[in-house]
Amino acid sequence: MDVIELKIIEDKQNDDYCEIYINGKNFIEIVKEAEAPFFGKIAGAYSFTSVIKTYWFLDSFYDNANSFDCILICECGEIMCWDLNAKREKTKDTIIWRDFAHNSSKVKCDYNLYFEFERKNYYEELNKLIKHLHGEIYENY
Repeated sequence: MDVIELKIIEDKQNDDYCEIYINGKNFIEIVKEAEAPFFGKIAGAYSFTSVIKTYWFLDSFYDNANSFDCILICECGEIMCWDLNAKREKTKDTIIWRDFAHNSSKVKCDYNLYFEFERKNYYEELNKLIKHLHGEIYENY
């Protein structure tokens, strides 16, 4: 089982943002390695985003079971510029990220990435974001 960790980075000049780590490794670095054969120098040209956007991306309000969601945004900060998306599947006990795709229609990349997180770990990490934003914790995972 994979382990997700969400690290909140406080930024006095901009919105606080959230870095994603999987199995102890920075997620952008994981993606950069997967993209390098397809995108060359621009592989991994992503940015983590604000705490609230990270929460929205990782726990879509729009579904009960499965969704295809933005995970990372372009390093310029614009959503839909150079995004990385993945199918996010919820099961009884796990959250799965699979079928990664880049929003560019010009270059196709076989990411060959698959992550399966224990549901409890996933929502405990999301709760850190909620607590940072609202001082409350969502208990219904």
